[in-house]
Amino acid sequence: MTNAADSSLIFGAYNGKLGQLIGNVNNQGKIQVDIAGAELGSHQLITGTLSRNTNMEILAGGGKSEFINSSSQGNGSIKLEKNTQAIDTFLQSLDKNQNSILTSLESNLEQDSKSLYTYGNRAFLTNLSSNIDTSANMLSTQAPSLSLWSIMQNTTLPLIYQPPMKRFSFNLAPFASNANSANLSTPLYGTSLSATLQQGLYSLNAFATYGTSQSTSALDSTQTHLNSTALLIGTYSKLTLPKLELTLLAYYGNTQHTNKREVLFSSSTFQGKLSYNELGLQSTLGYPINYHRFYFKPFLGLSYTLGMQGTFAESQANNANIPTLSLKAQQHHTLSLLLGTQMRYYFGSRHILFGGLNLQYVPTPTQQTTAYFGNSPLYFTNPQTLGYTLHLGGSVPLHKHISLSLYALYAQSPIQFKTYSGTLNLSYYF
Repeated sequence: MTNAADSSLIFGAYNGKLGQLIGNVNNQGKIQVDIAGAELGSHQLITGTLSRNTNMEILAGGGKSEFINSSSQGNGSIKLEKNTQAIDTFLQSLDKNQNSILTSLESNLEQDSKSLYTYGNRAFLTNLSSNIDTSANMLSTQAPSLSLWSIMQNTTLPLIYQPPMKRFSFNLAPFASNANSANLSTPLYGTSLSATLQQGLYSLNAFATYGTSQSTSALDSTQTHLNSTALLIGTYSKLTLPKLELTLLAYYGNTQHTNKREVLFSSSTFQGKLSYNELGLQSTLGYPINYHRFYFKPFLGLSYTLGMQGTFAESQANNANIPTLSLKAQQHHTLSLLLGTQMRYYFGSRHILFGGLNLQYVPTPTQQTTAYFGNSPLYFTNPQTLGYTLHLGGSVPLHKHISLSLYALYAQSPIQFKTYSGTLNLSYYF
């Protein structure tokens, strides 16, 4: 055959083998060889004679290859070899996690005489390792507790601000929120049920909250899909004295996640399940001030949480040559200081406008989380900042025994989780 002067003859790889043209080629144009996914070693591209222009342009994923050396063996045959010096220099320029990811990917592909470095240049490989690092970080440190933290913000507000009552009330509070971290955005929907008993100066509330969410994180080289459920149960008690108000919140939370992770360059899919449990205590001491219809309570307090990350191991759905992500069971202890204020304005005995600001400060460094990409450890530490919650709402009576409350909230956690939400609360008084 004749390849005309204004034409390009392009070879690509399938199942590790470069394409082959049977016959002779009179080449007057270009011959381009895209080696993405090709095995290392020799490849016979043309079985017959290659005449006229015998030069071949070697590409990796459509661009020039700097990590694979190619040499012509004559008569339409080439040999592919790794440029180890260029690869080593490149790896040294990356951070520790990205280096580990590329090394682990290369180690797995070498089992089939392939090389990761046939797929693209340094820009492609840097982006690939960064995206895999991001998805691993998201599954390891953000996804497990994000939805549970968001549910906590929505559950506690109705407990704090429910209208005055006689003795016993039952509360129903559906909510919708959007929670996000550095790499994950999670729309969340749920409902909280609670019952409150008032006995003189003391009140006790028992609550249960359930929420569900579906989220997707789409990056250039990876996609991660999460289906999550969260359950929160606990008690909230309050003792009101003439000049002091003491509160104690105790809770247990559990989240269950089903994830699907895709690595696009190799069309690989991974699936897994992860769980997270949390025990928490929060106590505040406030100084209530009443002035006509206005109520103001500055407070300070302490909060402690024990987070328990379960064992996690992905399974490969379609490609055995790409490493999986795994986590060992881990625990995280967090002690934080609380400072804030709560405000109410009473238009009537059951007509209330309320709002507040809470600050949360963690004095100790964030604990490190270790995940494994294949056999290579990846290390993650969440950023640390000042947490806060801003909230505003109101309550009106609908009936002698029924009140309706609406809440709006925006919050940021000390590890930079963020959420904004709206909650509707119906209270029935017995």
